[in-house]
Amino acid sequence: MPLVATVPLPEGLDLSPPAGADFARAIALEERLARARAKRES
Repeated sequence: MPLVATVPLPEGLDLSPPAGADFARAIALEERLARARAKRES
């Protein structure tokens, strides 16, 4: 569960498609990094 979900969004934040796409890309990148880190540690 991403911690971001628990943080109140700033007033007027526009999750238009470009912003939404960047958000999804950032989450995907974090997941990739987490998997790589877990693989190194095992």
